[in-house]
Amino acid sequence: MIEQNVSLAILKSVDTEMEFSRLALKRGSNASTKNFARQILADNRKIKEQLNLSTSSNGSMPADVAPDGSRSTDRARAATEKLELLAGPQFDRQYLAPMGTYVREDQQTGHSAYAMMDLPHLSQLGLQVWTLANDRSKQIAKLAGMRTSGIRQA
Repeated sequence: MIEQNVSLAILKSVDTEMEFSRLALKRGSNASTKNFARQILADNRKIKEQLNLSTSSNGSMPADVAPDGSRSTDRARAATEKLELLAGPQFDRQYLAPMGTYVREDQQTGHSAYAMMDLPHLSQLGLQVWTLANDRSKQIAKLAGMRTSGIRQA
């Protein structure tokens, strides 16, 4: 059961980050923001594939899926609706806030999964999620700093 809860937390976060990042590619205007979004999409696809492989092989695929097939939470849907109303530099600034929140949650979830040494596949995935989250936290801080210092990239 704990394994299923951790797997579901990772999947929810991955799905939400991918949704936000797809919006960034459509609605953002900053090249660095779009590059960050592309990297998140690529990394999260890999995580999702690994998690789907490991959970399906041991029969513990999370079942907490919304009727529309997503794993989005109410908070994620509210953030998505807010982001969908924005475009250009406004979108770029607002995109970083929810991404920062999910990255902090990824750090915690990744650490929890890594601690599950009796489940090597989940522990290894947890280490990967935690490492990516730490890297993303630094990238978000750098992107946010570029915005506040007035540096713009086309």
